[in-house]
Amino acid sequence: MIARKRITKIKRNNINSTQDLQWLSYANQEMLQSNDDLPMVLLHRLPSFNSPLKDILQPHFHLLDPADSPEPASSFLSCHAKSVRALICIYNTPLSAETLNLLPSLELIVATTAWR
Repeated sequence: MIARKRITKIKRNNINSTQDLQWLSYANQEMLQSNDDLPMVLLHRLPSFNSPLKDILQPHFHLLDPADSPEPASSFLSCHAKSVRALICIYNTPLSAETLNLLPSLELIVATTAWR
């Protein structure tokens, strides 16, 4: 619980130092270990697009969302992507081969969209 409070405080105040970034990475790893029994799912979305899926999926999966992380997306993915088993592409977010190469355990890709 203390880790979550500090993460929220750092996110609100932005990252002020390398030490904050290292601490965030450590805290993220700590929280990942507490959710070992839930499958890892990566939400792939544009930062400007908030998804209502998060609230629905949160009880069933450990969700990773680089758009919510203060770390750069490439750094976030290189640290956390090895265990991701499913990828949810939200709306029209481009998905590169480089991103897919960072996901060696990937088993499923789900794309969401709306038809007009």
